[in-house]
Amino acid sequence: MSDPAQNPFGDPRIDRVASAEARDGLQRLAGSDVLKNGGVNLIGLDAIRRQLGERWPAKRARIWEHIERDLEKRLSPYDMVYRLDEVNYLVAMPTVSRFQAQAMCMHVLQDVLQFFLGESQKRDVFVRNVTSVDGDEVSSAPLDPAAIERDHAAPPEPHEEHEHVVDWKPPLAGRTESAAFVGVSRLPVEVSLGVEAVWNLRRDLVTSFLIERASAPPATDPADLLQVDVAVMAYASQLLEEHRSTGGRLTLHLPISYSSVASRRSRELTIKMMRHLHTAMRETTLIEIADLDPGVPPSRLIEVVSLIKPFCLGVLARVRPSRKALDAVRGCGLKGLVLEAGGLGRSAAEIAPMLKAFADAAHGIAPNLIVHGLEDIRMVEAARAAGLTHASVRPDLKFDQAVNAA
Repeated sequence: MSDPAQNPFGDPRIDRVASAEARDGLQRLAGSDVLKNGGVNLIGLDAIRRQLGERWPAKRARIWEHIERDLEKRLSPYDMVYRLDEVNYLVAMPTVSRFQAQAMCMHVLQDVLQFFLGESQKRDVFVRNVTSVDGDEVSSAPLDPAAIERDHAAPPEPHEEHEHVVDWKPPLAGRTESAAFVGVSRLPVEVSLGVEAVWNLRRDLVTSFLIERASAPPATDPADLLQVDVAVMAYASQLLEEHRSTGGRLTLHLPISYSSVASRRSRELTIKMMRHLHTAMRETTLIEIADLDPGVPPSRLIEVVSLIKPFCLGVLARVRPSRKALDAVRGCGLKGLVLEAGGLGRSAAEIAPMLKAFADAAHGIAPNLIVHGLEDIRMVEAARAAGLTHASVRPDLKFDQAVNAA
């Protein structure tokens, strides 16, 4: 490796990628919009390794754990982070400006330097902007910490996109669609599809949209659940095609039943549809594993997560608010845990203690805690107070009122 003071990233050819997950991440980022928009950066720990010298091998695992925990607290479900080798972390942030992404990376590194070295010198702040990805070859350009601070403090340029998802015209939130099929009982099943805005409760911004689904009568058989999922993915395909022709930023939450990706027969059709949407999904979609039985062995869930992760931004799981259900998903590589508000209670007073208990029990399992289907402003505030990171609300709920009341 060359002198880190001159080239902290070293050789642009990365041949020591730490994991298969990191290789897959590089493949997904190649040619992506977030890369073209300057939202992919490298955090380099070269200064810490250099100063620790022979102590580095004994301390590096603790340093990795520290920076990854810090990144988890700061990143959203739509962001990606991979450790490429011993000293380089790649961070992709598709929903913020390039200046905000650079500033976040710099501040994380400054905190790590302060913690482990007792000081953060400008010469040790090795943050670089990734300019291209081709296989294992990553090209990057150095960033000046002083310039990052200046650009981050300056008002946005007039042409710069907002950090939140700008709704479409007509609005995406509130749209509905329907489908029908003949269920295993030989009776018709109606599928209702709708779109809810998902708010980041820390930023008070819409950052994504949820495709929510319901069926009448309720689908319970795996074959019927698969048909519901086919309807969901067909609707997602319409939205993604509209997004492709319209432009702008979009992140979709796509619920898929666990049985549709767990059993071999239904998995083939589900994966076939994902492959068809692969290019669009991997830059825009978070898959939520739904209808998850707490009795599912963690090894099976890990297998399912690893199977579908290459097709999307990340994988979340809808869980029940119980310690047993949460223990079942621990260590499965999820970017978030999701509760459905429908079964929690009919008022903020009823759901508040459950949301708080869920947030406390889920600490350390996944960086993002989400609740879907909130019905009034007081419920939104209960979710915020409990420590959840995101919430989706009914399309007719005026969330701005909740923001102003906070």
